[in-house]
Amino acid sequence: MAPPSQSSVRNSTSPTGELTVTRDENDIVVARLAGRWSLEGGLPSPRELERELASADTAGLAFDTRRLGPWDSAVLATLV
Repeated sequence: MAPPSQSSVRNSTSPTGELTVTRDENDIVVARLAGRWSLEGGLPSPRELERELASADTAGLAFDTRRLGPWDSAVLATLV
């Protein structure tokens, strides 16, 4: 089993949305959303999430939104 991987797409001090992608010990990809997600404020790239999901050993996907701030349809536009 590969070690957990992590990629932070936005700096944690950014007022715009942040997307951090990790993989847990069960090969579940965890997408952590934080900050303000707004079409006007700019959006993080979903590339790392796409890369992790495309991996043959991905067992599932989970979202952690505990640090998600105000949001609009930008969340859906990025993740769909």
